This record gives sequence, structure tokens and C-alpha cells, in this order.
Amino acid sequence: MDETRHGMSPRRPWRQIVSRVGAAMLLLVGCAEQPTDQSPEMEPTITYAAGVDQVTLNAGSAEGVSTRADMLSARIYPGVFVWGPGGQFVPNTDIATAQLLPGAQRSAVYRINVDARYSDGVPLTCTDFLLAWRAQVTEGFAGFAPVYDQVEKVFCEPGARKFIVTFKEDYGDRWQELFATGQVLPSHTIAQRAGVSMEELNDMLLTGDPSTLAPIAEIWNTGFRLSSFDPTLAVASGPYQVVAVDPGVSVTLAANPQYLGDEPQTARIVIYAFGKEPSGNGELPAPDVADLTWLTTVPWVHDAADTQVTTVTPQAGSLTDSLVLARGGLFADAANRRAFAACIDQQTVAAVSAEISGIEVHPVGARLVHTAGGEHGKLADIAQAHIPANMEAAAPLRGAVIRIGHLPGHRRYAAMVDAIAQSCAPAGVTVVDASDDYTSLGALQDEYGQGNIDAFLTPLSTREGFSRLAADTDDPTMLRAEEQRLWEEVLTIPLADEPRVAIVHNTIGQVVPNTAETGIGWNMDRWTILAPGKEKVTPNTGS
Repeated sequence: MDETRHGMSPRRPWRQIVSRVGAAMLLLVGCAEQPTDQSPEMEPTITYAAGVDQVTLNAGSAEGVSTRADMLSARIYPGVFVWGPGGQFVPNTDIATAQLLPGAQRSAVYRINVDARYSDGVPLTCTDFLLAWRAQVTEGFAGFAPVYDQVEKVFCEPGARKFIVTFKEDYGDRWQELFATGQVLPSHTIAQRAGVSMEELNDMLLTGDPSTLAPIAEIWNTGFRLSSFDPTLAVASGPYQVVAVDPGVSVTLAANPQYLGDEPQTARIVIYAFGKEPSGNGELPAPDVADLTWLTTVPWVHDAADTQVTTVTPQAGSLTDSLVLARGGLFADAANRRAFAACIDQQTVAAVSAEISGIEVHPVGARLVHTAGGEHGKLADIAQAHIPANMEAAAPLRGAVIRIGHLPGHRRYAAMVDAIAQSCAPAGVTVVDASDDYTSLGALQDEYGQGNIDAFLTPLSTREGFSRLAADTDDPTMLRAEEQRLWEEVLTIPLADEPRVAIVHNTIGQVVPNTAETGIGWNMDRWTILAPGKEKVTPNTGS
């Protein structure tokens, strides 16, 4: 095994990483507790290309959802439940346990693990969870997790380790989606920053007055951005904590000594941002693990001798590339939303995505099931009816201009928007790529006229973006009714499977590909560096 790949030799380019990012104004977290007695360049290190923009750790914000912050926060701020690789909910009892209670009006009781604490030693309390809910339902907070609209109230006493969530009438089926990865943030550090006590913060959150909460909202919205990372604010609850940030380039994680669960198998993880992945041809080695949405321009599948040294797993992912439509402006009217959906030919959009990514994907005409899932057949006729363009149904939008935003620098997204523009042009609808240096879901025009885009292109799960969804999706009749209702509302437009590829070097073990929200990093604390002679035999696939 080449030990220089993983930080176990002074020759390891980790020293080069430190010097390089230092020149780029690396933000070192000096107060972070070192997980071992080794110097950083000697510690075992795995490098990981997550294929996402590194903007914030707050995965519950519109900014975080737009940039897939949950892929960064997977093991920094783990949720009460984790999405496993099979699409199943995996309870995370290191944080809390939860139970849905019976009754005419459903409620769920949560018990926070008595040993759960942040990396600064402060215990998790129900106020952290109260804040997670309040940030999604109160004006001033830039949240984007519509499932919280189903919650009527959170009962929380300051400092308590037990709390109850009460749902609105007819809701509660989606209780396991609450308090997900990157959504439960440290309320005590936010309170300290705002200059209020935890008791005062708890009362403010229970009351929910937007003007009173404005300073809290500002910290929640912006305080977890990586461009101005503050280690005293963004203390971690998971097995890893952030110890260094090179803004826009990489984030370095180290073991959180306060975490009560099993300590990480590997001391450090360096996560590279989208477009900043080392090719392996320069001074830095190629990433040990990659979770990307393209395979056409990945140079490190083979080594210099053209021997494949990685396992490559391309697939149509479990998320769906979708358009999230604005709630204001032109799309305040559901008839206009339906007309826009009608002019889009999903087959063409999917073909463009596949061509750019080098990964086969399928057009998608349903939101509630994945194209490869066993449930898809129950909605096949509904989905198929919405895949081809229907120019007659698009007629009400003739003469309209639709502005679509997406993250900048993503060639595949730009090509998909262009395909939508070509599809809608015969209907007299002009589609404009309105992305700038930074565009997110927060730029969608709202009912007050704020915002400068009409739609945002982003991958969504079969649950994201829908606050009203309440049906038991195991019931085919209810599933069909819900999907048909969503096609009447058209708050989102499904386009195509998100292409995904996992690339894992043969010296790395216990990596389990996962195309859900948190990606392959869902169990990164279990990743191991294999001993010499124990390397995996690499199948010659995906090259």
C-alpha cells in the first residue's frame, strides 16, 4: 500500500496540503481539541471529493439545501434518523430516540441521549430541536424543510432532555423526517452570540415573534457559513468536528472527543469542494473516496500505469433533478405552473443530463417514487402522461419569460436549462438561465415580490419540497391520489434521475455507496485505511 496516500509517512502530501491551503488563507481552528497526540501530517487521513459546493453547514437553510450541505454535515450534525443506502430510516440513538404516539391528533415523544453533548462539552437539550422547528416556520429564518409545516407545536422546557412534538390534524406520518442531518444546530452558541440566556431563547422560540427572533434568525441564516467559519459557534454533535476550512476548496474534519458513540475509524477526513478535487497529476494525490454526479472527466480512475486502482459504481441516484417553482410572481397562479410543466420534455432533459455526466439516467414524471423502486409501477401511467411535452396545455404561458437559477459552474445544470428552453420555445415560452455567481432557493420570488428567479434546479428526494404530503405511501390508492394532487399544484417539476457515481480507492474499506441526501459520507466515521496486503481486488468497471 502507498502509505503516502493516507498520512502515515512524512512524505504524505498532508504536509503539502497544510502549506498549500495555508497560502490560501486556511482558517485553522486553533481552539479545537486534537483527537490524538500525533501531529496532523502524521495522522491517518482519508480524502473525500463530495462533489458539492462548500457554502454552509446549515443543511436546513435554503442555502444549505441548494448546496447539499447535508453531505458535509452528515457526521458533524447527524439527525435523529439517518437515511441508509437502501432508503431506510436508521435510528441514531447516540443523539436521541423517538416514538410516535397514538391518538386522534398525533404526537411524537423524543428523548435525548443523556450522554449526548457538543464538542465544547455542553449537553444537547430540547431547545436545539425547538430551534430546528421554529427556523422552518417563522418569517425571517431562511429555512427550506417544508415537512415542519405539519408540526403544530413543540413542547420544550429549558434544559430538558425530553420533549414532545404535536402534529396538525391528519398529519404525523412523516415524523421520522424531522430533525434530520444538519438541521439540529447548537442553540447555546447561538444564544451566546445573540447575548441572551438559554431560558430567554427558549421563551422566544416558543412565542415565535418574528421581530423578537430577528437576531437569532440572522445568526442561524449566516453564522454557519464556511467563508467566515467560527469554531466557537459551529460546535459539533457528531463523531467529527471541523478543524480547518480553506474557503471554497476544502474542509478538514477530526474526531470529536466529546462524542459518546464509537470513535471514528480514521482520525481525519479532508473533504474537497465541487471543482476543487485534485486530479492526482500534481502535488496532491487524487481523492481516496468520491461521490460525484459525473464520470466523463474523472482522471483518477486509473493510475499512471493505466491500472484501475478504484472501484467505480455509476448509477441513477435516488434523488430526482427537479425544478422548485416560486410561490410568487408568475407562478403564484397554479394554472401557470401547470402550463410551464406541460412545455417541458423530460426525455430530452434526461438525455442531456446523461450525455454530460456519462451516466445513464431516466426521465421522471412522478415525485413520490423513484424510477428504480418497486413502487414506481403504481404510478407509471401518471408519470408517463407528464413526461412528453404538451404544447396545447402550455398555451396559457405564451409570451412569458421564465428565469431558472442553479448553482454556478455546473455544466450539466446549464445544459439541462438549455434543453428546457429548447423544449418550451415552440410554445412561445422563453426560458432564461438566470444563474449568477451565487444563486440558491432563497432567490425564488415570493408572494411579496422578493427574489429574482422563477424556478431553481436542484436534486430532491421523494419527500422534499412537499409540506402537505400526509398519505401512507404504502397504500397505492393514496399514493396515486397524492401524486395527482401534486401535479395539480405543481410546486415542483420532476425532470430526471440525478446521476451519481461512487469512486473508492482500493486501499479504503467500509465505504457503502448511498445516493440519498447525505451521500456516500453517511457512514464516513466507519471508513478505514486497509493494511498493506489487505487492499481490495478492484473490478474493472465503470472505466
